[in-house]
Amino acid sequence: MTDCHSAGVAGKKLLNLLLRLSTVGAAIGLAACGGGNGGGGTTPVANRPPAFTSSTTASVTENFSGSFYQAAAADPDNDTISYSISGGSDAARFVLEGDRLRFAAAPNYDLPTDSDEDNVYLVQITASDGRATTTLDLRVTVTNDREGVIVRRVGSGFDRPVGFVSIPGDTRVFVPERSGRIFLFDPASGTKSLFLTVNVSTAGEGGLAAIAPMADYARSGQFVVLYTASNGTFLAAIGQRSGIFGSPALTSETVLSAGLPAGASATGTAQLAADGKVYIATSDALGATDPTLGSQSATSVFGKLYVVDRNPDPFAGVSPQYFLVRRIASGLRYPRGATLLDGRLLLADRGGDSRHEVDLIDLAADGNFGWPYKEGTITVRSGGPSGLVDPALEYRYGAGPGMGIGIVGGIVYRGPIASLSGQYVFADRNGAIFATNAAKLGGTLITASAIERRRADFMPDAGTLSEPSAISADANGTLYIVDAGGDIFLVDAG
Repeated sequence: MTDCHSAGVAGKKLLNLLLRLSTVGAAIGLAACGGGNGGGGTTPVANRPPAFTSSTTASVTENFSGSFYQAAAADPDNDTISYSISGGSDAARFVLEGDRLRFAAAPNYDLPTDSDEDNVYLVQITASDGRATTTLDLRVTVTNDREGVIVRRVGSGFDRPVGFVSIPGDTRVFVPERSGRIFLFDPASGTKSLFLTVNVSTAGEGGLAAIAPMADYARSGQFVVLYTASNGTFLAAIGQRSGIFGSPALTSETVLSAGLPAGASATGTAQLAADGKVYIATSDALGATDPTLGSQSATSVFGKLYVVDRNPDPFAGVSPQYFLVRRIASGLRYPRGATLLDGRLLLADRGGDSRHEVDLIDLAADGNFGWPYKEGTITVRSGGPSGLVDPALEYRYGAGPGMGIGIVGGIVYRGPIASLSGQYVFADRNGAIFATNAAKLGGTLITASAIERRRADFMPDAGTLSEPSAISADANGTLYIVDAGGDIFLVDAG
């Protein structure tokens, strides 16, 4: 019995020893595999960020609304990658759907909305694997679509032309030159012939400013010429195609006439409008330095807009008066180009060094548009009268985007080019061609942010459109642009 008891005790001791040895062995094994606090373990591999494989540049044609760029990145750990827009000066212009990038609104090359208005949009895309991120700076260039516009040169060799004037009852047009020559020009054949030479003074802004036929020109042969005479007088004189003169000539009859102050010069615009009346706008002869403030003076013909119409009873007075002249606006600086819009006159007026403007003029209101107290909506001189009329459109004087050095009034386009339909198309002497929705003129003031810059659309097939001097349309609504360098361009549908 004693032997059996002793054997049992010895067996338990042996079992306990074996258990202790097993525990130590397990601990040693864990340490060898990196467990515990031992220093002999292997450090886990760190996560590695994804790397972009897609391009840092992209290009898209204006008016495209779909996705144009696919973001792509590789992850060295084969983790799933997600993409997001994380920055860039133009980030708000984009939408990223998964890995596909598109513009939030279809881009317009002619009216860029990137931060510096150069049609290069900057956006930053981030790739993430859930633990690490990588960014890509993407430059998206918007390219031009001419949107159905073709510009063809149809005339050349003119000397500082200032107009393209449709003639009632004739397929030819008048093209006046600042030097005093007036040509008959056939746009279909490109041929021209001298119609009349006016003796002018080109000092300062002087010279031949405009010619406008009367509505009954086909019968009467009469027209109005606005110019600075060689004796320094600024006048609008009546001309006659034929009749007692035998050949075209100016008569002694004038509808406006004024001597120019010493050191002054003047110009203006004269146009036969769709209502059958001739509108004459004159510049301010001495500008802001004029001590008499001619454009504000009721006794001065300068800085004003007039309407000329035939007198239905020319013999009612002491002496015959064949034409009636009525002032309908004042406070103008340098008007260049007018057209009718829904019974009102759109008149472009160049600023001095602040704003260019387009005035929408009520023909019965005799409004005052502010010069020299205002340019556009900007006050440039204190002490102006009350009730000054703000323009319908303005843009800044200067050389930056959406700026210009001299506005040139245009037309409301009614031709076949869809992208121009209902647009007021005008220009700047710096070579820019502008367009804006004519239906919005007269509502909220239109500024550069709503004016399309369509110079790229209007690149001609030959010649150079670098200094527009007039924009007009023929009897069929076809748009023409006159360049002071001597070329005439037709705008066609392509």
